[in-house]
Amino acid sequence: MKIYFYFVITVGLMILLNMAGIQVPSNFIINSMNIFDLQNFTTSAFFVALLIILTISASFILIGSFTRTPPESSLITGFVSGTLILLIGDVVSIYIHIKSLGVDWAANLSLLILAPFIVGYSISLLEFWRGTD
Repeated sequence: MKIYFYFVITVGLMILLNMAGIQVPSNFIINSMNIFDLQNFTTSAFFVALLIILTISASFILIGSFTRTPPESSLITGFVSGTLILLIGDVVSIYIHIKSLGVDWAANLSLLILAPFIVGYSISLLEFWRGTD
């Protein structure tokens, strides 16, 4: 599957978990997207997360200058890697939450459903980085 499909599905899953009220690490980015409060935008958590993602992208551009990779794929890789890291944090958070409820089989089932998605996302990211996506 292409990396763009994984990216869209992951962002949709993050928004769905936020709307359901489940406390996961991606909620701080979604909740801090206060678009209408531009005076406090530079101090928001979303701005800090955006700076971290741009720093990751800049490091990929630096690495890409040695491997002759176009800079736009490095920027896309930074954003996609950031969502993959958030997805892994969300899955771990969901697993810990379900396990704390005492329903071990449901925690293992959620891990069984979401772990192959993370592996496929990682493989697709590597294929995108190599240029075979």
